[in-house]
Amino acid sequence: MESSPNSAAVARQTHFPVKADGDGVMIAYANAGGDSNVLAYSYGENYIKVLFSTGAIYLYSYDSAGIEQVEYMKLLADLGRGLNTFINVHGQSNYALRLLTD
Repeated sequence: MESSPNSAAVARQTHFPVKADGDGVMIAYANAGGDSNVLAYSYGENYIKVLFSTGAIYLYSYDSAGIEQVEYMKLLADLGRGLNTFINVHGQSNYALRLLTD
């Protein structure tokens, strides 16, 4: 898979300013496995927002995905491993909102 020059620069960032996101800053995903499409995330009490390499941010809430799934996604995000796989297998369509960064 070929990456653009911008994707390499983005992958090195630790915080991502996100214009479409009211929270303003997301935390870089550690990507311990090295092959994730997740770039960054942020979360609150009852949701998680995930920034993918496509530039889209998906918001998963307790209402859309369920408490257990959202809490597990937060854990995986903090661990930096398995979030992309979990979303693809268990929650790909369980998002509450899709945002674009630009």
